[in-house]
Amino acid sequence: MTVDGLKLGTTYVFRVRARTDGGYGNYGGEIELETSHEDMLAIGDPNQSTILAVSITGGIILLIFLVACFVVSGRCTGPCLGWKRWRGFLF
Repeated sequence: MTVDGLKLGTTYVFRVRARTDGGYGNYGGEIELETSHEDMLAIGDPNQSTILAVSITGGIILLIFLVACFVVSGRCTGPCLGWKRWRGFLF
């Protein structure tokens, strides 16, 4: 449910009740909420941008590491053949 037209920095009290095919239920207890004192575009964790930046950086580093491993392995088709050759010996 969305309530439009609320004013900044104002306390509102809500009471809700259920409506079914059998009619309306009893009202629940009061819920007191206060709107923000600042106009906000979206509600979210202020650390979300930091978490996103760290995740993207980690993904890029992982991708670079995987590409480097692929290049070092010599693109062999056999399992671990490139790694064994890179280590300087064959089993």
